[in-house]
Formats: sequence, C-alpha cells, structure tokens
Amino acid sequence: MLSNGFVGTRRERPAAPLDKMDWMPHLLRMTPARPAHRPVHTPESLVRRLKALAKKAGRDDISEREFIKATGITSYRIRRIMGDYNAMRRAASLKPASNSRLSDDDLFRRLRDACMKASAIPPALHLERFGACNKTTYYARWRNWRGTLTAFKEWIEKNEPDFPYVPLLSEKPGVPLHTAKTPGARYGEPLHPGPLLHAPTNEMGVVALFAGLATGLGFVIERVGTGFPDCEAKQRCAGGWRRVRIEFEYQSRNFERHRHDPAGCDLIVCWEDNWPDAPVEVLALKGEVQRTKSPTD
Repeated sequence: MLSNGFVGTRRERPAAPLDKMDWMPHLLRMTPARPAHRPVHTPESLVRRLKALAKKAGRDDISEREFIKATGITSYRIRRIMGDYNAMRRAASLKPASNSRLSDDDLFRRLRDACMKASAIPPALHLERFGACNKTTYYARWRNWRGTLTAFKEWIEKNEPDFPYVPLLSEKPGVPLHTAKTPGARYGEPLHPGPLLHAPTNEMGVVALFAGLATGLGFVIERVGTGFPDCEAKQRCAGGWRRVRIEFEYQSRNFERHRHDPAGCDLIVCWEDNWPDAPVEVLALKGEVQRTKSPTD
C-alpha cells in the first residue's frame, strides 16, 4: 500500500542521465557508417572500362545496357561525361550501335520477318518479341507506327508483292492495324474431308491442321511452344518411334526468311512447299489433304 492509502504500483524515478563519455560509445555503435566516397569518372576512365569489357567479352558490339549492368554507371552519367554512348564507343575505337547503321531495307526486312513469325502485323510494343527492332528505331525514321506501316506497305509492294498480309496494311486509319476484323478475314479453299473447314492462310492455321492430322500421319505431339523449334513430337518409323523437332511455316521457304538454323530442326511442316532445295525434310499438308480426298470431291 502506498503512503496515500491507495493500492497500486510504485512509480520509479527516472535514472540519472549518463555522463557524456558513457553514452558516446553506444551512440557511435548505432550510427550507420557513411557510404564510401563516390568514384570520380572521367572520359578516360569510362573508355578504359568499355575497352576492358569488350576485351573480356571478346566482341566490340557491347550495348549500353550491357555496359551499365557490368559497371553500375548510369546512362545519365555517361551523357554528362561523354555526350552519348556512341561517342564513348568511338573514343574506345569500337563500332557504333548496330541500329544506327541499319538501312531502311534492313529495318523493313526485319519487320517483314516479324509479321511472318506473328502471322499478322504485330503491335508496335511487341516488335522485339518477334525479332524486329525496337519501336523507337522505326519512330525515329517515320514519326509513328502509322507512318512506319505506310512506308512499309510501299516497300512491300515494290519488293515483296506476294506478302500475305498486305490487306492488313490497308485498314482504315481509325482501326488498329494489328487487329484483323472478322468481315475482312481471309479464308482458304474449303477442305472436305479434313479437321478444318477451310485451308490454312497463315502459320497458325498450319499448326491447327497438323494437330488434326497428326495421328493419321503417324505423329504424336509432345510439346508446342513459341520458341524455335515450334514443336517436339514422336514419329512412327520401322521398329518403333523417333524424336522429331518440327518448325511450322505457311510456306516452307519462310524457314529461310526467318533465319532459322537447319541444325536445330528435323522437319518443316507447312501448307505449301515452295523450297525445292530445302536443307531440312519438308512435309506439305496441302499434298496430304489432297491425297485423302475421294475421286468424287
């Protein structure tokens, strides 16, 4: 019981403050160490580091992103010291960034290959996914995506008259060019009999048709993906089954246009075979479908 007659807990008086010399070591232990002094970069030091990185990698096309990741030096600091990254490349006697010397023809060829891989006109944001250059490269030449596609259409009509997606390049200005509207969709010749109502008009149609015909052709599909090759399957052969790496194309020669490595593929499955000297075995589904038709069809 407290002196005032109430029951409770006695309040302790605060401890006397520590002497300055007593709490100073404790405070120093709690204080975080100061960061090391920021290194001072000069044009010479940046060039030396770029040369060393190129020598270590064994090539002279080190990109700005690779340099930043390896050194931790920001793009802002590179611009402050060197003006831009290409200036630093030249000072290090390395070739400029690859995209800076690409001709219009090179850019359009990459865009053409991207369209064939996507089986459509890909959105500008997805160009790199299908093997073309970044959209900013095209915008720097033709202002925007519509300007790029307008120039691309002129190039296609002059150099690639059989390009299958020309109608998509002629959409109305208010319609997204990468969206195929149902009324304007293209249909192939009717297939009867067959797993598809119409013949394929693009690579995705070939994939769907092969999936429907695979068992009858002696194949069992194991995997289908977006990387090269597109498909892994087993094919019935004398004495058992063999593993087959398959790449799907609408026309067999697209394999060459897409710059695929023949060593990484065992079979090209396509709708039309227009590559007589193909270095890889070709299975043209158009011929297989025609063989299944009855004489009265």
